[in-house]
Amino acid sequence: MNLEKMVYILDDDAGVRKSLAWVLESAGLQCAVYKSASVFLNEAQVLCPSCLILDMHMTGMTGLDVLKEIRNRPDLSMPTMILTAADTVTTAVDCMKAGACDYLEKPIDPQILLDKVQELLDRETVSRAQGARRTAMKQRVDQLTDREREVLGLLCEGNSTKQMAHKLNISIKTVSIHRWHLMKKMQVSSATEAIHLAFSAKAA
Repeated sequence: MNLEKMVYILDDDAGVRKSLAWVLESAGLQCAVYKSASVFLNEAQVLCPSCLILDMHMTGMTGLDVLKEIRNRPDLSMPTMILTAADTVTTAVDCMKAGACDYLEKPIDPQILLDKVQELLDRETVSRAQGARRTAMKQRVDQLTDREREVLGLLCEGNSTKQMAHKLNISIKTVSIHRWHLMKKMQVSSATEAIHLAFSAKAA
């Protein structure tokens, strides 16, 4: 069983929950099953690359209601697939606008389900890795002093050490010291790496 990924199933039909879980677990995926939106929203914890299989028509909160709630809950952020027995274009559009990644009619072919789930999990794994990398880069840049940020900004604009010294009204030696410190804090060995990291961190 793959313990590094999780598939959440939220459906108020016990038979559907059981069949979905059986298909996924047979393929080695770990599942967490919920029969009501309130329990899911109160208890679910997204601690690894995950996705949600969500029933559209449930007693109480609908799938669309859950999607809207998840959108305001960073702790439950994950790609979501809507399953419904009554497909309409309007409902599909509403779900996509609310953040659903896919919209499928019941009954769904087991292989199609597995393929869709694996696609969502793979996408989420890559997204989390990229997010962690951007966060790490931003943390390095956040360590810089105001003066070091100024030097880095001028470096990103293509200024030479001499030009930076002139613009900051400091000596070339002082600029070189600031460059050495910022590169050490950013854990890079060249100006090119520092520039690349600076732009990557800005995109975080």
